[in-house]
Parts: sequence; structure tokens; C-alpha cells
Amino acid sequence: MYITDRVVKSGKGIQKSLTVRSYPEQIFPGWLQGLSRLPGVYNRISLHFRPAKFQWNWQMRAKMRRLEASIAAAQGTVEGVKPYEARALQGLKYLQQQTDWNEAELYDMNMAVTAWGAGEDEALDSSRALEKYLSRLKLKTDERILAQLDAFALSGLLGIVPAYSGKSRLLDGEAAGCFYPFLEGSLSEECETGVYVGNRVSNNSLTFLDLISGSGAKNFLVIGKTGEGKSTWQKGFSVSLQGAGMKIFVIDVDREYIPLARKLGGIIVDTQNSKFPDPSRISAEIGDRDEDGARLKNTESNVFWAIDLLAKGMDHLEKNACDTALSALWLETGIIRENQNTWDLPHGGIRRWYNLLENDDTETAPGAVSLRAKVRIFFRGSQQGLFTEPGEETDLYDNDYIVFDISGAVNNTEDAHTSSIKLAMTFATVWDMVRRERARGKVYTAIFFDEGQRALPVDSISDFVLRIATTARKFNSMAVLATNNSAILWGDKTGGSQGGEGLWNNTHYKVFFYMEESEIKQIADHGAVPETVTASIRRLQGTYSYVLKTPGGYDRLKMQLPDEELALYRTRGLKGSAD
Repeated sequence: MYITDRVVKSGKGIQKSLTVRSYPEQIFPGWLQGLSRLPGVYNRISLHFRPAKFQWNWQMRAKMRRLEASIAAAQGTVEGVKPYEARALQGLKYLQQQTDWNEAELYDMNMAVTAWGAGEDEALDSSRALEKYLSRLKLKTDERILAQLDAFALSGLLGIVPAYSGKSRLLDGEAAGCFYPFLEGSLSEECETGVYVGNRVSNNSLTFLDLISGSGAKNFLVIGKTGEGKSTWQKGFSVSLQGAGMKIFVIDVDREYIPLARKLGGIIVDTQNSKFPDPSRISAEIGDRDEDGARLKNTESNVFWAIDLLAKGMDHLEKNACDTALSALWLETGIIRENQNTWDLPHGGIRRWYNLLENDDTETAPGAVSLRAKVRIFFRGSQQGLFTEPGEETDLYDNDYIVFDISGAVNNTEDAHTSSIKLAMTFATVWDMVRRERARGKVYTAIFFDEGQRALPVDSISDFVLRIATTARKFNSMAVLATNNSAILWGDKTGGSQGGEGLWNNTHYKVFFYMEESEIKQIADHGAVPETVTASIRRLQGTYSYVLKTPGGYDRLKMQLPDEELALYRTRGLKGSAD
């Protein structure tokens, strides 16, 4: 058997497989019967159904309320209601009825069509005739080499059914009965054009941004006076990105995102009380050869980095002692560096590493004595419990909305060394998840920073923002930072930060809410924002609208959100007022 970008050759002849990537809006029972009646064309239709990962939860209801609010606002205007919004709302209401009231099952469907021939020319002729007929049915196909592999797997010729292949279509049981794809596009707010960022003020039309395509940086910078809508916009944008399938990390200095994370079923990592992932934990395989082959080496590097951080540095003898204890941990567990099959064996973790360090009676014992003295507080003293224990489950890598509460470290409620450790551990954990998601190639990620004016003066945070701002695009990620003090963005020129300057210089998308004259002067003098834009910013006070800068120019927008979302996002109020 061999596979090219044109055909697949096997013992059964030559096949050309096509994945279906787009469906017509309306079909009828029996609509595919004509495929089997094409003269001189031999083909096979492959359909695969799986239970859909869909829940009618708060987030889905929020999407419906957003659409309802947009449609209500558009009624009576010159432009009128957008047809795709009306169709999306109709589809969501149908889903609500089917799932909430009728308890219907939902399915994801994949479809592939395979043309056959005795030789390559015959197979390609059949394929062209098949594509022409599929086009009449308004079925769009994909014949790129990766799609060809997907389609070949879907066709069942390998005798297996792939767990996922191509672009799936969401169906209920009734629709699946006649292969009726009742929604055009997806159930996210993309509407096939991007992620929702607000409504255009001039005509109330919804505005979407494509944050996936292209190679440029997708970072966002949000600037404006306190109380003008920055935090609400940032939280709403995080929900839009999560709804579009991205994995969200929030670096929270004020505990503002905790209610939202709980509402979305996310995870809150309280750095004052929560435990960080054990650095000696060897990560599970993800199906990437290079990443999987480097798992043990990465773990050993993580251990050395973490112990060096706890010890405020290690000398040569202490590094040798650290390595001796780590090698002893692998030896007693049966982990062999040259044998990947042993890497998943359970071991005693970083606490067991410390026990072995205490018992070191080898030639590295002098280094072990001094290293124990440096890190004992974290294993036997008042700071123990920094890391998870073996058997303590963590689903950080499986959740798609994770908030890291670093308020204690930023607000100086802990000693400086402990604060610096917890910040470093937070950023290492986030970056490890970003890197692994890039290797898995399944989802994009976004890292949110709130209260940039308080976060960026902390050197470790500034360094992390700089790293994300300049390298995130290579790792399928992006940074979103909000601040009410633009001086923090210009580096030494204004007493700012390297992280802020790096983010300004590597951000294609800037969101300007109303700001005072001193701030307007900053963005005009140091950020080269033109006078026509600053004049518009001056008129934004109290409107909660903003000027959005994109690679294509400037626009004035306002994020339209339902009352329930607004109550959840607000930063001021008594306990229980947002319930």
C-alpha cells in the first residue's frame, strides 16, 4: 500500500478519498441516493457518528442571550436583523428544546466519499465526476494530503474507525436519521468568520476577528480608565475565546475571575493554599514523538530548576547531590533512562527525593548536607505542602478555564522568597501547559493578565509577559493584558517595564477605552496613536464602548452582553449581588 497527495493504492486497486468539510443548509431524506447511480463512477460513502460533547449549560444560555440581545437591537434599524444570527438563534433554541425538554441524544458526524478505479487515471476520472456531483449537492470537500489521510481512515479501508477525523457536524437523532445538518457553521460565536469582540457602534453589526489564521502575533492590549469597561470586556472576551474552543489561563492579581471560573466549571489555583504539580512527575504521552521522547529529560530539568529556586541557587556539590538523590529515586522505582516503557511507573515524588537526599551517604554527602539545610523548610518545615503528593489527582491539563490566584504574591502577604517561588511555579506550570498543547496540536491557548499596572512592576511577571508576547504565536497562544496606566508599557522611557514594552511592540490588536488626558498624551507620544483616534477616545467617557485597532485600521465597538453576564463580570458590589 502507498499513499500520495492524489490517490491511495492497495490490493483493491486505486482509491481517491474526499473528506466533507461543509454541508448545505437544507436536505431531505434520500438526498444521497444519486451518488450510487452515477454512470461509470464507483464510490463508497462513509459516515461515522459519535456522542457529542455538548452541554446546555450557563455558557450556551449566555450565547443565546447574546444573540437575542443583538437581534432585538437590530430590529427597526436600516440594516435589520442579520440572517446568520437569526439562523443561529433558531438552531440554539431547537437544541435547548431537544436537550432540555426532550432529552434527545446529540451526535458528531463525519463523512467521507471514496472513488475507485482499476488504475490511477480511472480513479481520478471517477473522483472528478464525484466532486462535480457533490458540488451540485452543495457538499464541499477537501482533498489536501492530510484530509486524504483522514478520509482514507474514515472510509474503513484500514479496518479501523478513527477517534476523530476532519470537521464534524452536530446532529440530533432525528436529523441523523436523514443526515440533516441543521446548523450552518458551529455552535460557537465564530459564525465562520472569527471570535466575537463586540458590536460596531455605527450600525450595531456583530464584529468577529479571525485569531487562528495567519502567522502574526494575536496578542491583545486593553487600556483605559478604571470603571470604563476594561474588566468586563476582558472577561467577556475570555468567554468568547473559550466558546471558540481555546484553552484559557488567567493570571489573577485581584481574585476577580474566581466567580466566572466557577460558573464555567473551571479550576482556581490559589497559590497561597493550593499545591503545584510535582516537578518530578513524568508527564503522560501525548502522541508527539519528540515531546514523548523528551519526557524524562524535561522532568529532570524541572526538578533541578525547582530545587535551585527553593535553595536560592545551588553550587557544584549541591547539584551533584540533587542528581544523586534523583538517580536513586529512579533506581528504586525501576525507571531506566534508556527505556521509555519504564517511565510511567509510579514513584514517591519530590518528597521521596528529599528523603533520599537526607539519607545520602555517598561521595556527594557534603553537598547533600548543605542542600538539605537550604530546602528543609519546604519539606519538613512551615512551608511544606508546596507540591502535590503521589495519588493526588490534578486535572489542570484537562480543564479549559484555569485561574491562577496570585493575589498573595503580588500584594505582599507572603515573604519575598516564598512569593517569588510561587510566581515562578505558576508561570512554569502555565508555560508547560501551553507548550504541551502546542505539541498535541488540538487547541489554541490564551493567557490573560488583569491589573497590568500592578502586575508588570513585579520583575518575574514582566519577564513572563515579555516571553509570552514575543514567542506565544509560535506555540499557538496569545496574551491579553489590561491596564489603566499606559506608562507601564514604554520601558525605561516612562519608568515602565520590559514586559509591557515587549507586549506593545508585539500586539496587533489594541483596545482603547476612555482615558484621561495624561494617558492620551502617553499613547500619542510613545505609541504613535494618531490624533483622529485620540479625539474619538476623548468622546468615549461613560459609553463603555471602545476603539479597536487591528492590522486593518481602527473601529469603534461595544460588547453587548446579557444582564446575567454583566452581573457576573462586575468588579464592585456586595457578596451575593452577582448571583
